[in-house]
Amino acid sequence: MFGFKFYKYIATRRLRDRIERIQRRYPGHHLPPKEIAYSVLGAINNIDESNWSSLHYSAYLGMEETCFKLLKSGADLNLSNDWGDTPLHLACRMVFECFAKHLIVQHCCGLSVNLEHLEEVCNSEIYLNFKKTCEEEIQLLKRTFAGESTVTYYDILVSSTHTVARYLFNSDILAALREFDMGSSIFGSLLLKKNKAALKRYYGIKLGIVATRKIFPFLPNLCIDKLMEYLDIDDLNNFDMACSFRTSQ
Repeated sequence: MFGFKFYKYIATRRLRDRIERIQRRYPGHHLPPKEIAYSVLGAINNIDESNWSSLHYSAYLGMEETCFKLLKSGADLNLSNDWGDTPLHLACRMVFECFAKHLIVQHCCGLSVNLEHLEEVCNSEIYLNFKKTCEEEIQLLKRTFAGESTVTYYDILVSSTHTVARYLFNSDILAALREFDMGSSIFGSLLLKKNKAALKRYYGIKLGIVATRKIFPFLPNLCIDKLMEYLDIDDLNNFDMACSFRTSQ
């Protein structure tokens, strides 16, 4: 996992450095994604010294508009880099990493994340099950769409993977999704059903923090966060009810 984080850092740095060089060459202009892709690698399907294509970079970094334009322009989704990864694999790894960060936020109540937390979450049963289910879904989708145009893969690459990353980071979207039938969405099902207990705890913590600040306005935020971290869901519910009664007096 940590080796992959370094691998991501190298890929991100390469793309950033190249785009900065392009922007210095064209000061004052904002190049559209397609032009950036052409300028970075010379052509849609050209590859760099590590066999990364523009679509590899764009997919892993979650650049939705760029992915769409590259695929519409004929970018090859099946090109493998030196590690044997296709753009689809990179996009899916991005989702796994987003999910891990989401669990870390819940586990640590928003406190600073360190390597021990990351390792603990990535070894947790819910994360491993999520990753396994995603991998199975990817294989199913690849068989379903085998032989069809690359544009069809856009639905897999962006709609399925990039969208779930948004769900994980946007509480408003997550709340709105609970109002609708998710249908056959594998990611929606995982987020809203299998992770229900974690979400319940997350919202319980948010309520507990608000209530504690009302009663103890001079207590440092770090102390409040630590207090919430040690409470399970039943304790949180009791704590929230007690605080609500106290503040209503």
